[in-house]
Amino acid sequence: VIDNKGIVSNVSNKNLNYIYNLIKNNGNYNNWFILTRTNKDLDKIYSYLKNKIPCDSFKRNELELNEFNEKMKNNSVKILTIHTAKGLENDYVIVSGARTYNNEEKNISYVAATRAKERLYWSNKELSRKQTVTWEE
Repeated sequence: VIDNKGIVSNVSNKNLNYIYNLIKNNGNYNNWFILTRTNKDLDKIYSYLKNKIPCDSFKRNELELNEFNEKMKNNSVKILTIHTAKGLENDYVIVSGARTYNNEEKNISYVAATRAKERLYWSNKELSRKQTVTWEE
């Protein structure tokens, strides 16, 4: 967790129940984004949450502007790809599956990290033994 006080910890990518409880205990669903790097991750999270809490999942390019704005007003958690969330902000943001192995992925991760106004929850994808991540260029 990275919040406006600089507190840092991790959210396990495998623990969707933790994410559910975190949002459920807060109760104000409209103040939450869950951002994913891939549509596959988005589908997995949406499938888990859709019958538990009010949530919406959509792609910006699938909707007319007025439809998009109406969906954003709904009192529901918005589960979006990082690309869809570009230019949007919300109080609480959970990022799942962001990558940092090259400059493009670091830039995409930066977009995700800057969507949160109050609190950011960051969950990295687990790496295989062959993958390594470095912040050095």
